[in-house]
Amino acid sequence: LPSFWDNPQYQHGWIVPVFTVLLLFWWRKPVGPVTTSARAAGVGLLLLSFVMRLWFASFRIVTLDMYTFVPALMGVFLLAGGWSMFRWSWAPLASLIFMYPLPDEATRYLLGPLQTVATIVSTYSLQTLGLDAYRDGNRIILGDGQVLGVVDACSGLKMLTIFVWLAVMLMLVGGLEWWENLVIAASAIPIALVCNAFRITTVGVMYNFNDSLKGLSTSLAG
Repeated sequence: LPSFWDNPQYQHGWIVPVFTVLLLFWWRKPVGPVTTSARAAGVGLLLLSFVMRLWFASFRIVTLDMYTFVPALMGVFLLAGGWSMFRWSWAPLASLIFMYPLPDEATRYLLGPLQTVATIVSTYSLQTLGLDAYRDGNRIILGDGQVLGVVDACSGLKMLTIFVWLAVMLMLVGGLEWWENLVIAASAIPIALVCNAFRITTVGVMYNFNDSLKGLSTSLAG
């Protein structure tokens, strides 16, 4: 995992297990008796995780291979504390899935559309602010010829994964009504897209502001 967390898209990954541990500590309850059904379910989860890992590893599907850690950990909790522990721990444990990168296929399908949306929205925002800007593929050409490239790191994928995880955390700790949780879940992706477009737009404005200051200093020097 640390090798994946070096990727700028997933540098937030290390925060997820920290919050999961805190949430488990906060929600902890006395351990009840471990029933036979809990032991059987725990062993079943471990065996299923092991078989899934062997299958994914045989096809070199690295990301899905790593995902099997989550159900395996749930199986350990079932064996250690039974159904009583599983009831309050399964949700925080499931949220550990966010510490892993997205599968390669999902990343390939998401990056392109996200870059396009970010470029279109940012170009329109710059034009609305009265700045000269037009879109050329995934690049924004500013009035002075300055090129603002919306590369993979600017696609918004990082913000998307962070905001979805934050939405899940809010739903877990908020104690809200079902419809409020639904609103939070539905708003995570739009908020991420807007924040990313705002970031790119701000960079474009700063480029223009910097050029204006250069022109002013040249005029004063003359």
